[in-house]
Amino acid sequence: MPAADIDVLKEHGVAELFTPGTTTAEVVRWTQQTLGAPASTSRV
Repeated sequence: MPAADIDVLKEHGVAELFTPGTTTAEVVRWTQQTLGAPASTSRV
């Protein structure tokens, strides 16, 4: 995805875009920083 497209999408409210090469750890870190950590990790 061209950088110009990313800028336009962000200007229109897209919070983040993850391009090829982004690690799962980076996605998880961004998600937790943005949305907060899970309320509970216990399983029923």
